Amino acid sequence: KLAAVKSVSYEMTMAMNMSMGDEVLETTTTTTIDSFTDPMKLKADITTDMGDMGSMTILMYAGLEGEDMMMYIRADGVNWMKQKILDASALEQYSAQDSMEVYLESMSGFKDAGAEKIGGKDAQRYDGVIAEEYFNEVLANSGALEQMEQYGITEEEAAEIYKDLGSLPASIWIDKESSLPVCYKMDMTEMMSRLMSNMMEKLGAGQEAELSVDKVDITMNLYNFDSVADFEI
Repeated sequence: KLAAVKSVSYEMTMAMNMSMGDEVLETTTTTTIDSFTDPMKLKADITTDMGDMGSMTILMYAGLEGEDMMMYIRADGVNWMKQKILDASALEQYSAQDSMEVYLESMSGFKDAGAEKIGGKDAQRYDGVIAEEYFNEVLANSGALEQMEQYGITEEEAAEIYKDLGSLPASIWIDKESSLPVCYKMDMTEMMSRLMSNMMEKLGAGQEAELSVDKVDITMNLYNFDSVADFEI
């Protein structure tokens, strides 16, 4: 159903609260995207709120110009940077279809969790889990790996310490009328806590007790199916 959609909007929110000793870092990253598939183009507004440390907003456009895929980014509120995208996979994390495909392929053990209202419409909730073997792909697609890099953890290092993390709880809501996925949520708190502990042990820091991962939640809401307002880059 989602693969057949020609345009869609979504809002993804990632809340991450971590502390070490007396230092507390609370970040909320909200990504709002309008996208079209044929021809491919998207508009993204990415805002990261870091509490007392301030906030930053990145505005991005991407689309085909002739045979080339071009990206325009404004990170300082004034100046635009233009670049040619050589690898189209670089845009996969901004695609609702690609993201949902990754999440659905990685989830298993679905259980009916009852009916709920999403965006004022009736939806059916299904709970499942994501196994360790999919963690790297899911974290990269969600943008959580970029957040982890702020703590000095590279993608390669993260891949080495995924062992013995257990499974990751995830839920999906399907609109009853259209059968389209309208919401997706992952509670990554326990997994990230174990990941950070493994990392500290790997580094020999011996500070596991001081490091606390209080919350890591990712929620993705999808809307405007085949009704996104057109825009010019």
